[in-house]
This record gives sequence, C-alpha cells and structure tokens, in this order.
Amino acid sequence: MSSNLISNYFKQNPPTFYESIITHGIYKSDEIVFNHAAKGSMLISKSHGNNQSKMIDVLKTTKDLNVDVVPFNEFLIKQIQKFIVNCCINPLSALYDVQNGELLYGKDTLYLWKLIIKEAMKVLNVKYASEFEAIPESKALLNDEHLLSYVIEVCQLTSENSSSMRQDVRNLRKTEIDFLNGYVNFLGRKQGISTPINHMIEKLINTKLSIDQGIDKAAMSELLK
Repeated sequence: MSSNLISNYFKQNPPTFYESIITHGIYKSDEIVFNHAAKGSMLISKSHGNNQSKMIDVLKTTKDLNVDVVPFNEFLIKQIQKFIVNCCINPLSALYDVQNGELLYGKDTLYLWKLIIKEAMKVLNVKYASEFEAIPESKALLNDEHLLSYVIEVCQLTSENSSSMRQDVRNLRKTEIDFLNGYVNFLGRKQGISTPINHMIEKLINTKLSIDQGIDKAAMSELLK
C-alpha cells in the first residue's frame, strides 16, 4: 500500500497516490500481449495526497472500464475482501489445477477457506486496527462468516474462470503467492501470531512450481542430448 512506499521511499514531499482494484479478466498470450477476457470494474481511491489527477477524469469517461471513485475507507474494505478472495481461490485452483467454480465440489474446500480467513483476519485486524476502528461497517463486512460467504459468491460468479495463479503455475511463471498467503505469514511472524495454514499453502504452491519447472528443465535436457 501507499503507506509502505511513503515510509520507504518518499519521506520528503511524497506524491499523491491512488490505489485501484480491478476485476476485469485478463490473460497473457505473449510476453507483451494481454487480452481482455471478461468485463469487470475498476475501483479507484486516493490513499495519500491532495492533488487531483486529470488521468482519473479520463478513466471515468472510458465507459468500458466501468470506473468508480470512492472514499478510501470504503476502498479499504473492498481491498481486504479482494485480498481474502485471492488468498482462498487462487492457490487452491492452482494446486488442484481446476477452474474457480470446480473448487466448490471439494468436500473440504470450505473448511480450508475458513482456516485461511481466520488466520488472515487475525493479522489484518492487528495491522489495520486504527483504520478498522474508524470504519463502523468493518465489523459486519470483515467478520469470518461474512468473508466466507463473499468468497463463495465470487467463486460462483467466476465459476468458469481460471485464476491468475493457476495460469502462472501452468506456464511455469513465478506466482503472487508471496504477496497473498505469504503476506499473511509475514505479518504473523512480525506480530507473533501463528499462521500454519497460510504457511502451508505458500510452501505447497512454491513447491509445486519448483517441481513443474524441474520436470520441464529435465525434459528439455533430454531433448537436447
């Protein structure tokens, strides 16, 4: 988030920062070619600074982007919800190599999601304690039960989608796991809170990717003999 950038790189005269949540479906077919696969929305909020960017006005006039600008408190709630969704859906779809909706066939999927959410919210409630305290609706929208329902809803709405992490693993690319479940682990270590399920998920994804990359490298070596 912008607060980390400011504290690390912009302590003097920081610029205005905007953050965005994008739900448009995109897939990469080449190193420099990105394809729009499904229409979604673009939520934007100013997280730091006073200047108004003209680019925001341009984005708002581009109807296909479906842009909405909201106060940062509202944006933070949406951001946490999306983070939880990605922690739940992305790694499991990559591990089991299934589309999002197929995860709901698993008899223990919801149980795993409950554990992931419980650990994640423990550390996020500590990190964003002051921010959540200033948002009255945070308790209702960010409790474990509501978040599980939200994950299920998103999974159903995107049932035919293949998550970005699944696509990265399939294409032997580094995934975003370190910034999802791995970030939960990082906060847990920093706060002295145990996060064994998220730690396991992080290790499973990284191990799967390294195995697949090793198999590919070995196959290539055989071909070149």
